[in-house]
Amino acid sequence: MINMIILKIMSKTVLVPFSYGKIVLMKNKKISILGGVLLGLGLTALAAQVAYKIGEAQKARRMADIRAYFSQYGDIQVVYINEFEDGSETTGGVVFTDGRQFDFVYEQGEIIAQEVVS
Repeated sequence: MINMIILKIMSKTVLVPFSYGKIVLMKNKKISILGGVLLGLGLTALAAQVAYKIGEAQKARRMADIRAYFSQYGDIQVVYINEFEDGSETTGGVVFTDGRQFDFVYEQGEIIAQEVVS
């Protein structure tokens, strides 16, 4: 009888820290942390993709503005942009089919052009 009482007391004290409920809570906690990390990574990737698409749309709009501005001077053969520069302004050049060349600076819709004399 005393052995049975001791066994019941030991089983209750030993199993309490390792009960099924705590194991489930720890598992749920790990799953929620993993889910939060994955959600954060997904949102970061989405933000990077949106920023890239916005940048590409701005480049296309700039190129269309530049071509529209220089098309009044004749047929354009080549338009080049200096991609290595970073900032609010874009520099580059235009070569026409008749051999004339222009350098330009494009900043917020304004184009400043200068003809290159060889």
